[in-house]
Amino acid sequence: MSALPTSYLLQKVFFCYIILLIMKKIDLFVPRCADVRDEKELADYGVLVLSLVGDGVHTLFLRCALSASERYRNEDLHARVAEYAKAESQAKDAKTLLPYLSETEKRVYNRGKNAHFKTVPKHATKYEYSLATAFEALTGYLYLSGKTDRLCELYKILYEESDTEVKESDTETLQSLNKEEKKI
Repeated sequence: MSALPTSYLLQKVFFCYIILLIMKKIDLFVPRCADVRDEKELADYGVLVLSLVGDGVHTLFLRCALSASERYRNEDLHARVAEYAKAESQAKDAKTLLPYLSETEKRVYNRGKNAHFKTVPKHATKYEYSLATAFEALTGYLYLSGKTDRLCELYKILYEESDTEVKESDTETLQSLNKEEKKI
């Protein structure tokens, strides 16, 4: 194996651990809504509007959390945020959160999942994009309704579940990388 993939994998492993450390303080990075809407008003919002707001909230959360971990160059920070904010990642997040949602949250989730959109990005399937839209709509709904504590709970579920997966897989990856570096 060449040095480039090894350093890339080490960088990915290091990045995952930094994220996990930061995510323990999720509530510090979730933005608070200055103009909270009531349930009746939010029921009239278009699901794609909720998704648009949710996309912005989630991206801001990721940027704040990642920039607090280390001083990245702008393009590096953007690339790292894009990894978590892309449709494929958000689709996985949506699937993970589904069992934890209340009935109201499930209704918003389903509205987002069933939204009709004209185009699908090249990097995602239609199914992934619909799940990502559901995730963003739920995030937008919770943000606009002022339920940022609930949003923090859901983000903790996401990142604590990935915490277990990352630790197990990264331990194996680090061991294999150490063996490969000793050979080189």
